[in-house]
Amino acid sequence: MKNALKYFYNISTDDIIKVNDNYKITSNHEQYFFILHNSTIDSITYIYKFLVMQNIYCHEIILNKDNEIITNIDNNNYILLKILIKIQKIGFKDIINYNIFVQNNKCNWYNLWCEKIDYYEYQMSQYKRKYPLLYKTFSYYNGLTENAINIISNYKNQPFSLYISHNRILKNYSSLEFYNPINMILDIKVRDICEYFKYQFFFVNNPIDEVNSYIKNIALTNEEAIFFFARMLYPSYYFDLYDLIIQEKVKEEKISIITDKTNDYEIFIKNIYHIMSFKYKIPEIEWLVK
Repeated sequence: MKNALKYFYNISTDDIIKVNDNYKITSNHEQYFFILHNSTIDSITYIYKFLVMQNIYCHEIILNKDNEIITNIDNNNYILLKILIKIQKIGFKDIINYNIFVQNNKCNWYNLWCEKIDYYEYQMSQYKRKYPLLYKTFSYYNGLTENAINIISNYKNQPFSLYISHNRILKNYSSLEFYNPINMILDIKVRDICEYFKYQFFFVNNPIDEVNSYIKNIALTNEEAIFFFARMLYPSYYFDLYDLIIQEKVKEEKISIITDKTNDYEIFIKNIYHIMSFKYKIPEIEWLVK
């Protein structure tokens, strides 16, 4: 890999560490990240150009000797980033402050969630004997997803303001991931903060005070508020772990990290529903108002 970096980027490496399929690199006191990336780069290019033109801070994408973003090495595509922001951990204020409007367009949550739940239902029918714990718990989280889909169904063709967002905000999310343009997408402004709150709840501690502060102090349209609540209902935390189990990257028993907190999360969601109902018109869900 050192020879490839020298050939394609004229970078001499002082230190190189493999991290999963990627590489952390130190060269002349600068830090780089060489990232395996085999998806389309169209959206990355659009978002990165927007950030650069607007002088918004993010890690720098380094072009190779052919002036291209992608470098193919051993039939794998890589992108080289120069690390410009070095904060150990990303928190509530970082996410709020990086809420950057880009354009107006439709939100695809409705279609995406419908497609995903159809896929998961079929997959679970095939794997129910292999993964009995997933099979036992799946219907509950399927129900949460159907609730989330139902409350946004009237807005599936409505244009929204789309902001710089991320594929996922996970526990211990650092500036390496957060300011990486490869991890960025365009979505409704509530996406990142919802994922942050959910992962805080399941893997750190109950963030109800931060949720309360967000609802009271951040200006949302009523439609954005409905999508905020739908995103909090949608069990991405379950499906993310579900995917890792199906891919045999973690043991099935790990799903208990989520399922053991089912009752606590219902209380959390009910609290959010009641806080939001003072400020916004959120569609009524029977089990939440009892």
